[in-house]
Amino acid sequence: MKALELSFSVKYVFLLFVILACVLCLFIFRSMPVSKIWNGYKVLYVDKSVNEEDVLNCLYESGCKDVISMSLQRAPVSTPFSAFQKDYNSYLESRLGYFMDKNASCKLFYIPDQYERQAGTALKKLIKNFHVKAGLDADSSVPYIVPVITVAVYVLLGLASEKKRYFFLPAFFLVVLSFSMPFYTVAAGSCLVLFALYLSNKVWGRKSDVIAVLKKVEIDILLFASIIILCSYSVACGLLSVAALCALSASILLLKESLLQNDRQSSFRYTLIFSAYQVSVINRKNMKALLFLTIPISVILISFLFSAKFMPRTSAAGIELPVPVSDGDRPISENSVFLPSINNYFVWAWNTLTYPYRSVNYNYSETVAEGDSIYFSTYEQKSDSVQEKEAAIYTFNSDFRKKLEKELDGLDYPAVEQLMKLQDHRSSVIYALSRQPAQSGSDILNLVMLIMALSVPLALSLSYYYGVERRI
Repeated sequence: MKALELSFSVKYVFLLFVILACVLCLFIFRSMPVSKIWNGYKVLYVDKSVNEEDVLNCLYESGCKDVISMSLQRAPVSTPFSAFQKDYNSYLESRLGYFMDKNASCKLFYIPDQYERQAGTALKKLIKNFHVKAGLDADSSVPYIVPVITVAVYVLLGLASEKKRYFFLPAFFLVVLSFSMPFYTVAAGSCLVLFALYLSNKVWGRKSDVIAVLKKVEIDILLFASIIILCSYSVACGLLSVAALCALSASILLLKESLLQNDRQSSFRYTLIFSAYQVSVINRKNMKALLFLTIPISVILISFLFSAKFMPRTSAAGIELPVPVSDGDRPISENSVFLPSINNYFVWAWNTLTYPYRSVNYNYSETVAEGDSIYFSTYEQKSDSVQEKEAAIYTFNSDFRKKLEKELDGLDYPAVEQLMKLQDHRSSVIYALSRQPAQSGSDILNLVMLIMALSVPLALSLSYYYGVERRI
C-alpha cells in the first residue's frame, strides 16, 4: 500500500512539474504581432499646417525625449574646409526627405520606442488641440479576436461536456496558448484541438481510454490537422504549441491518476459496462457541435482576410512614408524615390573627412571601394638624409564605419543618422505605404492553413451524414 502511495506521489509531482514547466514556457516565450516601420523608433505624422515647434512642445510636455525632427538636424561631421567642398550639401539636403511624406502633406517625427505610452498621450493632445490629421504608424496590431474566439469555444464546449473536469482543465492550456501567441492560425488550430477534447469526453474513465482515444479516426484527423496548422506559423509557435499539448496531456494523466487513487482508497469500485473501444465519439449531437465549430473558424478566416497583414490598410491613411526595404521584402518600382541610408552617410562622411587631403580637382564620388585609403606623407631625419614616409590616415573599412557609428552615439542632438544606424545596413529607403501586401509565401501559407482548418469539420460532417444516408 505504501509503495502504491509512493508511486502515486512520484507521478503526481512529475506531472505537476511538466505542467508548470510548459506554462512557464508559454508565458516567458510569448509573442505579440507588431507592425512597425523602423527598428527602435515610432513614426508620428502630423499635418503640415501645424508648426514643428508646437508638435515638439506637445511631445516634450507628454514626456517624450530624443525626438528626431527636421529643425534639430546638423552636420554630423565637418572639417574647416567643408565650405569649399563640392556637393557637401547634397547628402544633408536629401536626408530631409525623412521628415515629410512623399506628397509633402505631413511632417514626420521619430520617437524612441521607450516613449510609446507618452507618444500616445501626445497624439491625443495634438488631435484635440489642433483638429488635424495625425497618427502613429508603429502601433501594435494584436488581433484581439484570436483569444476571444478561443475563450468562447472553450466555454461553450466545456458547458456542453458531460465530464467537465476532463475538458476544462486540459483545454485551459490552449486558451493560454492563444494569449501567448495571438495569431489567426493558432486560434484555428486550438479550436480543432478543443473539439477533439470535446469528442473524447465520453471515453475518459473507461478501460483503455487513452489508447482508444488515439485510435479514434475522427480525433486523429482533428489532432493531426491542428498540429500541422499550429506548427505552420513559425518554429517558435510550433514549440509553444507542443508545450501546450504536453501540458494538456499531463493534466489528463493527472486526472486519471487522481481517479485511480480514489478507487484504491474506496471500499467500492464500479466499472462501466462499455469499454472505451465500444463508445462512439460521433453522433448526431456531436455533428451539430462540429458544424457549429465552422462558425468561429469562419470568423477567424474573415478577420484574417481583412487584417492589415493580408488586405493591408495603413494607419497613416494612405500616406507614403519613408520605409526601409531589404531585397525581396517588397517590390521596388523604377519610379521609386530613394532616400539616403546609413551606407550613403558612410560615403558622405568619407568624402567630407578626406577632402582636405585630396586634389582640388577631385570629383565627389557616391561610392567608395572597400579598402580605399588616404595616405599622408611625412618626413624623417635618418643619419645624413631626410626620408619620405607614407602613412594611411583613413581607410574605408569596417573599423572606419564602426568609428562613425560610435561617434553618432556621442552627438549632442537627436540625429536622423541614429535612426539609420539601427536598421539593416543592406536595406534601402523609399517612399511607400507603411504596410504592403505580403510578397512572401507566409500569408499565403496562413490562408491555406485557415482554409484547411475550416475544411476539416466540414469534411467530417459530410462524411458522417453521407454514412447515415447510406445506412438508411
